[in-house]
Amino acid sequence: MQVMFSGSCACCAGDAQIDHLERQLVEHFLARHGGNPDLEGLLRQAQEGSAGDGSRVGRMMRAIALEPGSAAAAAHATLLAEFEALLDRLDPP
Repeated sequence: MQVMFSGSCACCAGDAQIDHLERQLVEHFLARHGGNPDLEGLLRQAQEGSAGDGSRVGRMMRAIALEPGSAAAAAHATLLAEFEALLDRLDPP
């Protein structure tokens, strides 16, 4: 995944960059895991929620935490491990 960063502009609030990054993350996960029935619904929910529902990543994490049953636990663990690896790559050494 390639993540683009840039400085803030005068026309946008500072949250615009975070929103763009979160949109990229959820789109990346959908591209990689959208065919998995244990993940597609929660990723679509994260992608399509309204601003009043919190951030895209927040909606994704909330859906994982609230999804009942352990049938999807392995898929959730895979997604969370990939998310952690992406965050580690964003963290400067």
